[in-house]
Amino acid sequence: MEIYIESVLIDNLVINSILLFLTAKILSYNFKKSRLMISSSFATIMSFVFPLFNLNSIILFVLKFLLGALIILMAFKINTFKDFIRLFFAFLILTAVMGGMCFMLCFAFKSTTQFSGGNLVYDGMPIGIVVIVVFVVCKLINDFIKYLRTKEKIKKFKFKTIIKNLGKEYNFMGFLDSGNILVDVLTQKPVIVIGIGVFKKIFNLSNEDIINGNFSLQNSRYIRINTATKLEKMLIFEVEEIVIEFEKPLKLQSPILGVALKNFKTQFDCDLLLNLKLVK
Repeated sequence: MEIYIESVLIDNLVINSILLFLTAKILSYNFKKSRLMISSSFATIMSFVFPLFNLNSIILFVLKFLLGALIILMAFKINTFKDFIRLFFAFLILTAVMGGMCFMLCFAFKSTTQFSGGNLVYDGMPIGIVVIVVFVVCKLINDFIKYLRTKEKIKKFKFKTIIKNLGKEYNFMGFLDSGNILVDVLTQKPVIVIGIGVFKKIFNLSNEDIINGNFSLQNSRYIRINTATKLEKMLIFEVEEIVIEFEKPLKLQSPILGVALKNFKTQFDCDLLLNLKLVK
């Protein structure tokens, strides 16, 4: 019984806290740590109380469902009923996912694992393993949600961009970057920054050609730019035309392109950075 009590009190307190924290993070909902701790403690106490009564599965399910709603009300300052529904169902889904992970892990380590009052009893298994696994899974879920949100935000600022040069057309994806406000001092034209991959494709260049400077560009020169760490030079040049498919397509004659020695696919899932001044 001692191991069982320890499992319920320690594991449930940590797991409930993680679940509530992750629920708030996923929905970007404000919370107070003190309320989360009080709610987690209450949920932990109830998980210890339930096994003391011989309840059938249906009653136990209903009680735990109601307990979940009460936990949410205790943990967060609810402004609207819609907020409550979002928080409640997010908490239920996360609980189901974590419960499945714990179930799988417990039976993998201890085939004699049993249920008592709706709780897993895993005597003989290191208590911290379940907590560690729950934490890792929560971290992965949180990172995945952040990735999806970032991708969705970026999507709103991505536009098909057609570069026309030497009688050929090249289709790329451009990202309207608020940080790109570069202007060519000589022509006063905004600079569209392209990745090294775009540069190679337009002029059919190899890495050796770039390293050895085996290429010729129209109206090319270097400009100085300030980076986060130092002052650098950027190669800029003109192409015949660029068409950016905004809501109303924008055509630019003899636009200026600047070459960055990077690939924007990883950060922005695009090929080039459109200049913010193009939409002002």
